[in-house]
Amino acid sequence: MKIDHVVRFHPAPERANLDHPTLQIANGGHHPSWGTYNSLAHFQNDAYMEWLGINDPELAKECKNPLIQETYEASKRKEAYTFQLALQTSSITDHIHHWNVAGIPFKGPFDGSRKTTNGEIIQWSMAFPCSEEVFLPFFIEWKHTTAPDPTHVNKRPLSPIQIVLPNLDQTFDQWSKLSPYMSLTRSHDSFHCTLLNGSLHVSRRNEFAIHVPF
Repeated sequence: MKIDHVVRFHPAPERANLDHPTLQIANGGHHPSWGTYNSLAHFQNDAYMEWLGINDPELAKECKNPLIQETYEASKRKEAYTFQLALQTSSITDHIHHWNVAGIPFKGPFDGSRKTTNGEIIQWSMAFPCSEEVFLPFFIEWKHTTAPDPTHVNKRPLSPIQIVLPNLDQTFDQWSKLSPYMSLTRSHDSFHCTLLNGSLHVSRRNEFAIHVPF
């Protein structure tokens, strides 16, 4: 299990580099069936940051994919907002089986694709464990992709990722059931999740936020 990417809504993803001039950020591509598009920054631990925007509000509003629904809601802020985290798995099917056995509600899988600026089609599958009480990451399995150009990879890791939220106890309880491949360590006001390419630190605060190391 790995950190795959962090999702930040941006009103204009093509301008994300203006907010972070020291990062290498490239235009990603368009998602024609979702009404969204993105820019990406790749990091040396094989994870990336996604600035996700909307170019067809009506299509995004009607989309059944939970990530696009969250993006549409985030767009109402009219400003950049980090709101989701994707964990990479080698088998969405295995996790869906695990959730069914454990009685964890979920949505998906949802197949996704985007066309890059050079015309390449990249494909993946996503599934979303559900909770009305706590923040949960979603899971992604890549079907067809290529490694980024090494000269465009930022020379730092996208780790550790800091998540703060008010309902720490319920969050720890639900995260501990999500995957047999996640290792959680609990302390009084936080817990730590160790993954193959980095770590997540979740702590108690009054409001939800995701903080990345740049």
